[in-house]
Amino acid sequence: MERTRNPLPSPLFFGKTYPRKGIWKMRKFLIGFVMILVMLAVYVPWQARPVYGQATTFSSPQILQYTSTADSYPSALQASNGTLWIAWEHYPYQIVYMTFNGIAWTPLRSLPGTSAFNIAPSMVQLSNGGIMFLWSSNQTGYWNLYSETLTGNSWSNPAQVTSGAYNDFFPTAVVTRDSRVWLFWERSFTTGSLEIYYKTLTGGAWSADSAFTVDPTSNVTPSATTTKDGRIWVTWSKLVSGQYDVYGRTYDGTGWSADVTLTNVSTWDLEPAIVQDRNGTVWVFWSRTLQLSGGSNPIFQQKLFYKSSINNGQTWSADTQLTFAGDVNNPIDDIEPTAIQGNTRNLNGTVDHSVWIFFASDLTGLGSKFDIYYLKSSQIYPVHDITLKSASSFPTRMFPWGLRALNIGTAMIGVTVTDPGDFPETISLSVLIQNATSYNLGSASFSVSSGGSKVVSFSWNASTASPGTYTIVASVAPVPGETMGNSGDDSFSQKALVVVYPGDLNLSGRVDILDASIFGASWNSVPGMSNWNPDADINHNLKVDIADASIFGTNWQKSV
Repeated sequence: MERTRNPLPSPLFFGKTYPRKGIWKMRKFLIGFVMILVMLAVYVPWQARPVYGQATTFSSPQILQYTSTADSYPSALQASNGTLWIAWEHYPYQIVYMTFNGIAWTPLRSLPGTSAFNIAPSMVQLSNGGIMFLWSSNQTGYWNLYSETLTGNSWSNPAQVTSGAYNDFFPTAVVTRDSRVWLFWERSFTTGSLEIYYKTLTGGAWSADSAFTVDPTSNVTPSATTTKDGRIWVTWSKLVSGQYDVYGRTYDGTGWSADVTLTNVSTWDLEPAIVQDRNGTVWVFWSRTLQLSGGSNPIFQQKLFYKSSINNGQTWSADTQLTFAGDVNNPIDDIEPTAIQGNTRNLNGTVDHSVWIFFASDLTGLGSKFDIYYLKSSQIYPVHDITLKSASSFPTRMFPWGLRALNIGTAMIGVTVTDPGDFPETISLSVLIQNATSYNLGSASFSVSSGGSKVVSFSWNASTASPGTYTIVASVAPVPGETMGNSGDDSFSQKALVVVYPGDLNLSGRVDILDASIFGASWNSVPGMSNWNPDADINHNLKVDIADASIFGTNWQKSV
């Protein structure tokens, strides 16, 4: 089956509109199987630009699994338990996947609960450890996005994520520090326009669809990742002046950055994939159209390229070619890359720290079909890295008023520091509590072993704090050898504390009728009486009286 690249959905396929498989039609010349050996010989390791003083190289491509039908649009995931996942679209338009435990791949499996016309899968690991699959399916006459989640050994039922009189393709998702899922995809309108959209999943509910791009050109095939500084990075291909360029944009929690042009050459750069490695370098891989001959019948092929940034996107390396097989007599297309930072344990007990790049190629099929291939970087090792993982407070709601302040007027703050790097590190940690006023909780110095973690505790007496929501702000000084990219998670902030108003006797965060009922029950009480409530004695005069009622009334219906 020859791959076609059409700018718009193709005609009906068995009565259903089938999406474009790219952007143009590539001419192919079929050659005998003997040429495979010749082409494989030209795939040699390719040295990338130096990364923090050590060269990163890439292996020769290897086929993941030969199948008799066409395979395309791979998506990869490195799970937190060390398992590597790869899913892709398997003709006739089924979603299949395999996993790798560092030693062996599982057999090919089909995504349960799905039938025909399922394409372009993506995967993301949720904060509870579940693996969510997302894909495009035509069940309604339009291509909509669907999801299904594996939690433990149990699969959820497929659920529709988008709907409407348009076609949605190529989902990509990330999970942010607040456990929210951000989903991006390409939307094709009946007018022919192509834009990137997104939505979020919070507490099991999806938000409304929002436009990510709103311009008159075509914006296609997004890819997203989160980096150690907490930002969301999105790359995609944009049609500009007759060529497709790779663009990027970041989200810092408050707003989106301006678009950054990552490639700008007189060709088509498509299907970008973005990943940050364990040394903090951000990599972007994509498929570039190369013209092999001119004339009235020009011949093209697609090759993988990449570029990288060692300073959180401030500057980028030059575009560098990654795959090379094929020539004017036998053009080979390498397309649809996806990339992950590996973390699987090998047979000898060591951990694989390579960046994996999966892609579709017709190297074996010689133009007749595509299979899934992969190549790997050299080990991203050794690195220095410290991560502020989380912060917690006990209690989370504080009542520094009345006698109960002796019990819940002081909070214990715990900050978890991990060392995902390859060296033991000596760490200097500082912690603040912030609202309108900052409270310095102090600092601590300690050591953490490679791969280890430590919970460091601080206490905070809130007796002088005003009611409100407070943020724990923790930071560590970058350790020697830690790169700019890796130091992005050396600071951490989390809203984790609430100081309630005087009169919020049930600690609900609001002074309301329930508190009034508790206050009334203790009216005119003094110590020793059965209805005495020391927290209702707001002014501490050992009696619940009109002075306390005045303070209660002042705070009536105030909330934090």
